[in-house]
Amino acid sequence: MKKKIGLCHGVFDVLHIGHLEHFIEAKKYCDYLIVSLTSDRYVKLSKGADRPLFNEKKRIKLISNLKIIDEVILTDKETALEVIKRIKPDIYFKGRDYSNFKKNKNLQKEFKEVRKNKGKIIITNTQLNSSSDIINQEFKKNKKFLDKIFNIKSKKKFFEKLIYFVNFRSSKKILVIGEHIIDNYIDTYVQGKSGKTNILTSGFIKSKSYGGGAILVSNLISNFFTNVETICFDNKSNKKNYRNFLNKKTKKINFRTNIKLIEKTRFQDQYSKAKLFQLNENQEMINDKKFNNNFNKFLLKINFKKYDGIFLFDYGHGLFNKDTLKIFEKVSKKTFINCQSNSFNFGYNLISKHKMGKTISMDEMEFRLLVQDKFTDMRELVKSNIHVFKNFKKSIITMGRNGAFIYSSKKLKYVPSIINSSKDTTGCGDIFFSMFGTLDIDSKFNDSEKIILSHLAAGVHAEFEGNKNVLTKDNLIKFCKNYLY
Repeated sequence: MKKKIGLCHGVFDVLHIGHLEHFIEAKKYCDYLIVSLTSDRYVKLSKGADRPLFNEKKRIKLISNLKIIDEVILTDKETALEVIKRIKPDIYFKGRDYSNFKKNKNLQKEFKEVRKNKGKIIITNTQLNSSSDIINQEFKKNKKFLDKIFNIKSKKKFFEKLIYFVNFRSSKKILVIGEHIIDNYIDTYVQGKSGKTNILTSGFIKSKSYGGGAILVSNLISNFFTNVETICFDNKSNKKNYRNFLNKKTKKINFRTNIKLIEKTRFQDQYSKAKLFQLNENQEMINDKKFNNNFNKFLLKINFKKYDGIFLFDYGHGLFNKDTLKIFEKVSKKTFINCQSNSFNFGYNLISKHKMGKTISMDEMEFRLLVQDKFTDMRELVKSNIHVFKNFKKSIITMGRNGAFIYSSKKLKYVPSIINSSKDTTGCGDIFFSMFGTLDIDSKFNDSEKIILSHLAAGVHAEFEGNKNVLTKDNLIKFCKNYLY
């Protein structure tokens, strides 16, 4: 007689009584019970870089020692779909917290695959417990961020708005314009210092590449809107990069040009992740006068009126000259502007070049450069320079782990930061502003709540190397529960 194979799938980070009772009930229905565990890297991508609390080896060891479990396998995928295809279980078990599976797209795919192989789905009727809740309540008592800001009633409303936002996919039209950047990371190990010169000799380990600049923000925004477009610099050399790094959900508006995408190559020590050296390529090509003229002519042909939001990411490489900015002044009520200083343009790409817009964002150093004051307390400095924001509906000054100020409706508000980790701050400002703009265009959150979620998005991004597109609608609530509660 053929044995009935049962499958349970999950993270099982902190094994608790709810898990045990789930396994016990599952074993009643099958002869051979398999438990599949999500690998560490996918746990991090769904719950945050400080998860799981116990790594995959420890989780496998613990569950393998339960007598009722016949086999434990590790899956290096986001869901159990590949495991289901391979094992073809007779019964797939989930806890009763998954009974409303219609709101979970991944679970719907898993259930469909089980039924495809004539398997059954059983929702066990055991008590509900959550590893995440246990970790947050018992191990992260100092991280209950919302408790410090909201009362019980307002916190509940905050999460109601969040659930509505996640379940509702907006059809508003968004345009993203800015330099598209490829970020290359080369991991090395330091072999030693030359005896004759001050050169560190390093050995190559591996290389990785990510889409940065306007590619990164287009990818993020397209997770929340169905109609996102970005202007691409179309030529044979760039096609491969767009194919590899630009989300397919983002529509390309192709501008024919011979310029190559900017590439930034960072050499870093594999052990400490310390950046040793950075090499920039192609960043001066956009400064070409002929390119600027042709690009502005191209922009004049675009019907900006059809967009609900226009994101301008000015990285100071020359894409936005005076004539370009005049074009966007005509649609200033729709423009979200992020003007940045970096090693290429430090002290030259000032926010003052942008005369008007719906929202403008800058970091503390960029604001201090604008008002020429390095030492005054930020709150006092902002108050005494409110006039610089007069032509913007909302103005934001970010200060990393020190929080952010927002000036809106003639009121200045300070919102503290959430995650103090700074493993890799590349792209954090872009993520912060993209998230704020996304929420500002189509959500029911107030400005402080938008800043909180934008801090969360940037903080999560900083905990992962490079410009990985970490934040999606599917994991936004999970990140919120992990970091805010």
